[in-house]
Amino acid sequence: QTLEKPNNKTYVGQGKLEEIKIIIQSMDITLVIFDDELTPSQMRNIEDILECKIIDRSMLILDIFAKRAKTKQFTKYLFILRGRIILIRKCSKKNKKDIWRIATWN
Repeated sequence: QTLEKPNNKTYVGQGKLEEIKIIIQSMDITLVIFDDELTPSQMRNIEDILECKIIDRSMLILDIFAKRAKTKQFTKYLFILRGRIILIRKCSKKNKKDIWRIATWN
């Protein structure tokens, strides 16, 4: 079964989550990566159901860059960038413009 659009609460359907949970338990998996951007509530809901850490594409990319960073300056930049992404995601749609100004220092 294919969803027309992502589920607002869990991105994927309940059946797919149950299937993923069985795989997680049978293979002792501690991290699941989604190849799309998830909302903070989707991440929380999925973590509650699957009982493991969840990250999305953006966070994976930042983690890869952080592990390969060779200078302190670049490491600090990535830390700030990650904080900005988290801040933007946690804000409400109503305040997104204001938060974006804060996150980009404009």
